[in-house]
Amino acid sequence: HPAAVADARRASRVAASFAELRLVLRSLDRCLPLSIALTRASRHFDPDVRLVLGVQCNPFAAHAWVQRRSTVLNDRLD
Repeated sequence: HPAAVADARRASRVAASFAELRLVLRSLDRCLPLSIALTRASRHFDPDVRLVLGVQCNPFAAHAWVQRRSTVLNDRLD
């Protein structure tokens, strides 16, 4: 599927651009706005990109990241 391969390449390029932003912007406590921005930028050409929110209740912790199917685009898998 050439279109799927092209979409995956575009998603990788957009994710790489956002990774460069992490060098300029402090990423701590910025995972939600950066992930929302990456999702919005990627969804224009790839409907498989999803914003994922993880929340732990006790003690409270939350994190946001972006995935394309099972591939994490803007974070580490762990």
